[in-house]
Amino acid sequence: IDIFNNLSDLSRLLNRSINEYPDEIKKIMEPSIELTEKIREGIINPILLSIKRELNMIIGKMHNSPRFTTGSSGGGNGAYMRELKAKLNLVRQEILARLDASQLEPILIDLTVELLRSFIFHASLITPLLETVKLRMAGELAELEFEASQFLMLEPTGRQIGSSTLLVPPNSAGSTGFNVG
Repeated sequence: IDIFNNLSDLSRLLNRSINEYPDEIKKIMEPSIELTEKIREGIINPILLSIKRELNMIIGKMHNSPRFTTGSSGGGNGAYMRELKAKLNLVRQEILARLDASQLEPILIDLTVELLRSFIFHASLITPLLETVKLRMAGELAELEFEASQFLMLEPTGRQIGSSTLLVPPNSAGSTGFNVG
């Protein structure tokens, strides 16, 4: 991550200063700038892919929960939701906290969108969709929205990225489901 941060700084400095030089120097600098960007992407993309894969696997565990069967009457959230909270905290505090703040916003948004898409996809596969299951899923969706908004927080003091509304209710024109905002 430190190498990624250093390459981000280098890339930012090169891009900022390239306009100050004549065209001949720009032609010499452009391959270096492109190489720096490729190396940065080669460092961060496998980390992000691994995080996304782990989050998807945890969300996929909602199908293993006995509460979604017809005869279940257990209350509370599933073990997968507790595991998801722990993983989001780990990723945020141990990995993303070390990233350069200028590079953090697109990464956080990308991970949050993937998290919400995965949850909605897996929730849509649950059958039979009894009223109790609908209520539990609504509760878990609200909990996920809260966790996602906490995940999007840049720092503990409360500075956030973008808007604080992650899920926008559907409009009254007849659309179903939630729109990711």
